[in-house]
Amino acid sequence: MGRPRRGSPSSQLDVIYRYDGEHCACAAGVAGDPVCQHRAVVRFTLGTLPVVVVHIEEMEPEIVPCHSCMHGKVEEFTSGHISGFALCTVCGGAGSVAVVADEPARIAA
Repeated sequence: MGRPRRGSPSSQLDVIYRYDGEHCACAAGVAGDPVCQHRAVVRFTLGTLPVVVVHIEEMEPEIVPCHSCMHGKVEEFTSGHISGFALCTVCGGAGSVAVVADEPARIAA
């Protein structure tokens, strides 16, 4: 696939593996792993590593509890004491928010 390369794994700097994008001398390559991390680097560099692009708009949101409130309500304080409750401005009083798995949950600043 490409010219042979040599490299050291980050976990064993005293070891050198020979890899070319098809074969690798690392333990995973010898064990038959179709794409060890060393071959993946070569394939990425050569532009032959398949890349799947998923647009966030296409991902299903996950409903998670709102971390800014308790069941849709936040406590209001007057003179250091709880004076009542108001609807949460993050979830709109729902008590939960929809987030995409790779997107961090939104928390009110």
